[in-house]
Amino acid sequence: MKKLFFPLIGAFYGALCLVSCEKESGKAPVLPSLDVTEVVAAESSLTFQISNQNAVKCAFLVVESSEPVPSQEEVLDKGHAIAVNETVACVQDSLLAETAYCIVAVAASEDEMVSQKVDAMTLKTPALEFDADRGSAKLYGKKNVVVTLRTVVEGVDYELQLDMYDDEYMTTGYLTPRKYVVAANMNDGSVNSDGSYLQLDNDQFKFSEGEVEVAVREGKFDFEISLVLSNGKVFKACFLGALDNMLVK
Repeated sequence: MKKLFFPLIGAFYGALCLVSCEKESGKAPVLPSLDVTEVVAAESSLTFQISNQNAVKCAFLVVESSEPVPSQEEVLDKGHAIAVNETVACVQDSLLAETAYCIVAVAASEDEMVSQKVDAMTLKTPALEFDADRGSAKLYGKKNVVVTLRTVVEGVDYELQLDMYDDEYMTTGYLTPRKYVVAANMNDGSVNSDGSYLQLDNDQFKFSEGEVEVAVREGKFDFEISLVLSNGKVFKACFLGALDNMLVK
């Protein structure tokens, strides 16, 4: 029995050492790396670079800052997948101008996930300037003033018609300086969407949202215009000049 006992004890400790050595030599979890850099904003897009290493999957989503931040799983599942273990140039377009966004990137290895959030703001849409000597106005009825503004930019003819309603015109004879809001009606202070349009050469765009701020500066009409066109783009323009057939108060 003694001859059998000691070999069994030795076998037991040998097995215990083998298990212990396997635990000590086990691989550590692989942690991926992630870095979002070189963010450049335009009016309707954001460009940036995403560098990732030790990853088997990497993706990004761009959401408005006012929206909830997506989870890591949501970004990997629904986001834009990019190449792993390298630096990738990324573009997110079709964004709104002058709007705060959040770039959310996620990289995943077989063991772990990491994420990074970067805030960015798209640029303000530059205002197109209508020619100071190409503005006109025509009165329909007692309170309906149709203003037409024109210019040429890079060979493209622009014509904007604003179907404006001003109850005070009936008593003052002047277009009242104030804000006019685009609407599908003919109420006081509105720009009627049915009678208004933006013409670019042969292409005509309607708009159902926006506003026109009218002021008088240096003895001239001063228009600040912001419209949402039927194609979803924001159109901003300005005009400082006289309007044919319309006196300046």
